[in-house]
Amino acid sequence: SVLGGGAVTLALVGRLVLGYNFVASRLKDQIVYFETDERRPNSGLGLTRLGYERQGDTWIKPEEIARRDQLIWEFSVQPVERRLQNTAKGIGGVLAACFVAFNALNSNTAYDPRFIQSESHLQELLNPNNEAVANREAARLRERGNKPAYCYSRYYQ
Repeated sequence: SVLGGGAVTLALVGRLVLGYNFVASRLKDQIVYFETDERRPNSGLGLTRLGYERQGDTWIKPEEIARRDQLIWEFSVQPVERRLQNTAKGIGGVLAACFVAFNALNSNTAYDPRFIQSESHLQELLNPNNEAVANREAARLRERGNKPAYCYSRYYQ
């Protein structure tokens, strides 16, 4: 259905939007928080060279790196971010329109097979002959001792 497929697609696009927002915030921030990788102690050397002393340090970007990150954000990340946000808005709009249309079309005649029966089926259920058949079957079972049907199997004895 459109609603199910659209919801899954919207969730995936939402995850992409969140990821790009995180990257964009890291590129736009002047002060960056870093965690070193404890599994690879060599990575600490590169961080020390950049001005980090220990895990969990914050770093103020030099002007050159800040300008580079600003350009990366402006020309690489921001266009993708805009496209993803427009895509999410479009999918959300289509889902909302489908939901409204579905409710408008089904508001008066809600389909539930347990409650909607044809008139002939209702008359069949009210037919006294069906009650006679049920009474006859119940009497036959009482004569046999009211045992379940599998008890009369040759394999059960």
